[in-house]
Amino acid sequence: MAEEQQQPPPQQLDAHQQLPLSAPNPGVALPALVPGLPGTEASALQHKIKNSICKTVQSKVDCILQEVEKFTDLEKLYLYLQLPSGLSSAEKSDQNAMSSSRAQQMHAFSWIRNTLEEHPETSLPKQEVYDEYKSYCDNLGYHPLSAADFGKIMKNVFPNMKARRLGTRGKSKYCYSGLRKKAFVHMPTLPNLDFHKTGDGLEGVEPSGQLQNIDEEVISSACRLVCEWAQKVLSQPFDTVLELAHFLVKSHYIGTKSMAALTVMAAAPAGMETDHIAIVRAGSRRRAWGPVRRHSR
Repeated sequence: MAEEQQQPPPQQLDAHQQLPLSAPNPGVALPALVPGLPGTEASALQHKIKNSICKTVQSKVDCILQEVEKFTDLEKLYLYLQLPSGLSSAEKSDQNAMSSSRAQQMHAFSWIRNTLEEHPETSLPKQEVYDEYKSYCDNLGYHPLSAADFGKIMKNVFPNMKARRLGTRGKSKYCYSGLRKKAFVHMPTLPNLDFHKTGDGLEGVEPSGQLQNIDEEVISSACRLVCEWAQKVLSQPFDTVLELAHFLVKSHYIGTKSMAALTVMAAAPAGMETDHIAIVRAGSRRRAWGPVRRHSR
């Protein structure tokens, strides 16, 4: 009688051991990827996601899956780790376009507020206003808004403005009714940018003894820091921001053909050395630059 072969008893897994992963069934692949969801909910989620994607993308995904099926598990893991996250390239371009458009709107809003004002008895041709705005953008290197978008900003700034067609037959133009160009542009408040050297470093010169408000003190401190930083970086002392600007233009660190560069160079022509800038304080708190020069020996 043949000896009965004894079969080993089935091995029992303890709590720390795990069953080997089996190959996923294509029909129930999603529940394995979404643990904790029942099969019906996972299938519903898969169906909902699929319907939210266009047919073109669905076809591309199917083609990619056909290629991925040829990969080994290690290759699939590598592909998974290489998948990019975050916004797509199209979304990033839309976001950049939105931010640039917001900057354009800000520049247009600022130009309109500083250039135009309401007046019930005057009108301005639409094309003339837009051409001046485009010229302003070209001079500063800004990208202008389209005529339609510029018109929307105009309507936001001046809600009571009306667009009318004025002029004789054949020569009429669309105009902004109730607007005119500002006759006077208020000069902005200028901070004190004068400094002299002391034992402790650069100190501000206060002609009136005290800065009139906290804003001037903050700006003055910021200018002092700029001069100190420029002295360390460029290895050359600067007593005023004007001296720093003149040095940057003269040394071609920045463009020399801009309006700001020409203004700085005109304030300190060859053969003359700028000592300091005096700030004239008027009762209306308007200030103007008063460059005091002396001939260099």
